[in-house]
Amino acid sequence: DGVNQKAPMPYDMIYTLPSVATVSGFCYTPRQNDGSTSGIVLEYELYVSSDDSDSWVKVAAGKFTNDKAMKAVRFVCNIDVKKVMFRITSGLNGYAVIGEFDLMVKRDDLETVALSEYASFSEDNKVTYIGSSEIWADASSSWEEHGPGYAFDGSQDTFWHKKPEDKGLI
Repeated sequence: DGVNQKAPMPYDMIYTLPSVATVSGFCYTPRQNDGSTSGIVLEYELYVSSDDSDSWVKVAAGKFTNDKAMKAVRFVCNIDVKKVMFRITSGLNGYAVIGEFDLMVKRDDLETVALSEYASFSEDNKVTYIGSSEIWADASSSWEEHGPGYAFDGSQDTFWHKKPEDKGLI
């Protein structure tokens, strides 16, 4: 019928920071605005760039639990980033919705290493918020009413949603 057709995954959310920031991980929060769990990100990859180029380094990949709790991914070291690409490779019911996406502050107990030396992630940190007016976001698919900027606007009542191919409801 075409009403519920979905663009194929992966979906890429690209965040460009106003300047290079040293980070130690990221947090993803599924949408919290209703009882729906559709669109919860189940599998992801995270790529970063230390400049404005499209030269990406994969720093994390994994699976999230199928619930509405915030998910935290902590790196084993601090890394300097200018751009972050959150690649969604699997989402509940075949699509993805992001309530919030946040970067974690530099940890003093971790070494800062070059991207070429980065390997995996670890377990404990806190979230840092960078002013949403200073970050530029783009997505490989966005529904007009729920653009990529909603993924980091500081509100769990708003969310990014991929665009249904025919503007029908999913």
